Amino acid sequence: MSQKLPDINNTQDREMVITRLINAPRELVFKAWTDPDHIAEWWGPKGFSNTIHSMEVRKDGLWDFIMHGPDGTDYINKIIYLEIDEPARLVYSHSDDGAMHFLDIVTFEQVGDKTRVTLKIIFHTTEIRDQIMREVGAIEGGNQTLDRLERYLADSAATDDGLYISRVFDAPRELVFKAWSDPELAKKWWGPRAYSAPVAKMDFRVGGKYLLCMRGPHPSGGEGDLYSCGVYKEIIPGERIVCTDSFADEHGNIVDSSHYGMPGFPEAVTVIVTFEDYRGKTRMTLRQGMPAFMKEGANQGWNESFDKLVEALAAA
Repeated sequence: MSQKLPDINNTQDREMVITRLINAPRELVFKAWTDPDHIAEWWGPKGFSNTIHSMEVRKDGLWDFIMHGPDGTDYINKIIYLEIDEPARLVYSHSDDGAMHFLDIVTFEQVGDKTRVTLKIIFHTTEIRDQIMREVGAIEGGNQTLDRLERYLADSAATDDGLYISRVFDAPRELVFKAWSDPELAKKWWGPRAYSAPVAKMDFRVGGKYLLCMRGPHPSGGEGDLYSCGVYKEIIPGERIVCTDSFADEHGNIVDSSHYGMPGFPEAVTVIVTFEDYRGKTRMTLRQGMPAFMKEGANQGWNESFDKLVEALAAA
């Protein structure tokens, strides 16, 4: 791909610089910037998602992807890697739908156990830089992108790279959020297909607790009730819920998983649920910390629950 690149000398009047100190080690931040499975989850301003066609992180390698805007607009992006110094520096050229070439220089500086990320974008002229900053809101977009990187790394640390599920629901974001915060609505979808949810108690505030019951096939045979409880750690209305999750008895006391015939489960895990507008619908993402042996069953159980959530939202 032939490109005329901006001159890298005397760039002060045609560059844009954004710096952020991120609470994660440099190797992890660099990986999040260069691994397609990671970067697809945080790249772009708030509300954007990504489809990555290829990502060859090597000199002259191509990163070919589409950014999907929250209003449904698709943005074709092509990046050519010019310099890679792992884990300290990346240099690449960037074009949006074949136009507006600019140069990105990203540096990763270790500061104790944190990382200072500096993103320098160099344009051909001052006029182009000013136009992009004025019409596209490039500074705000860049800061939102680093916000998402920072949040993504924090969430990954909290959930120990455990379960990850993303679903799109044909319902307003406020309604999908309500399904997690309204006990009566939660009863209509909580639990896998073979289970009902006769109990849902939610003190929906930071520091508040919840108690949920799934009634159905018991791990040790027959049918019975399986209770879970937790504490709400963070709530951003319409956007984000962070809580703990533990096995419980009917009174909301935490019990060992062996109580339900499933020994070896951790006493408590972190659950993070986020909600974003996506093409007139809602993209909901769930992260849950858990050991590897739990993931297959938990993935099936959550997806069956979310199938029921589709039906509950349609009827709401």
